Amino acid sequence: MNTNLLCNKKSLLIIAFTLISSALFAADSTKLIKTSSGNIWKSEFERFRKAVTTKDINSIKTFFKFPLENTGIWTTVNYSEPDYMDRPFTEKDFDLYAKKIFSKAFIRLLKGINIEENSEIIDKYNSITTWKYFKKTSHSLFVGCEDQILRITHLITRDGESSISYEFKFNSLGSIIITNIQLAG
Repeated sequence: MNTNLLCNKKSLLIIAFTLISSALFAADSTKLIKTSSGNIWKSEFERFRKAVTTKDINSIKTFFKFPLENTGIWTTVNYSEPDYMDRPFTEKDFDLYAKKIFSKAFIRLLKGINIEENSEIIDKYNSITTWKYFKKTSHSLFVGCEDQILRITHLITRDGESSISYEFKFNSLGSIIITNIQLAG
């Protein structure tokens, strides 16, 4: 197959993903937490981004409330024992598997997002998207906030598609906490 045609198809897929995602998150942003200095989610996302990209396990742990009642996280850490898949992810589990929760590709994409440089786009759409192509695979990262929920979705395209979505909710202090991790594809 012509590699230019393949790259063009992947580029079109990423553009479509970006447009659809932006439209979904821009639809109703009136309930978004705001302060006089702007959107809280931007500063919380930046705090999360810094913790993950510097691999600061103690800081990353602050984004979790244990136990996490979601089996999707077991797949992200590549753990597939049937007995574990149905049980909550505990603080002890986090301590064992923290380095496997976020892939190298996810971390590379997070490093590429600059909140300051994209502030105007973020303020307008309450979202930002970035993508990179490495190791013969297209990776997209969509970050958006709507109705007090921050979602970060990592779309992976190579011989098919898969995605990992991290959903955060704001606690009473305005900090984000991971409440759901979903895998598709």
